[in-house]
Amino acid sequence: MLEALERHQDLHGKHAAARTELGAKIDALDGQIIALLNERATVVRQVGEVKRKAGAPASAPNRAAQVLDAAAARSKGPLDPKAIRRIYAEILTEMTAFEESEMKKASK
Repeated sequence: MLEALERHQDLHGKHAAARTELGAKIDALDGQIIALLNERATVVRQVGEVKRKAGAPASAPNRAAQVLDAAAARSKGPLDPKAIRRIYAEILTEMTAFEESEMKKASK
């Protein structure tokens, strides 16, 4: 009985270590995603400035559709292309809102 308990504790310790290691990997990936989103926002700000000077709106539905299609097509798994499309739709919503806000600030 004591041997079984020791085996259980050993397995529990190994699983806890694996979860900690995997959690650290996810944290590192999240940091990279956030950095890339902010880099994307910097480019979106520049695009917004070009659009503002040209009198164009921030929203570009045709371009958004192209981005969504391209993102879904690039997905090689494990995420389903539909999941990638939903994630990117949220990113585009936030980026468009950011672009509109930046364009308004620059117009003042």
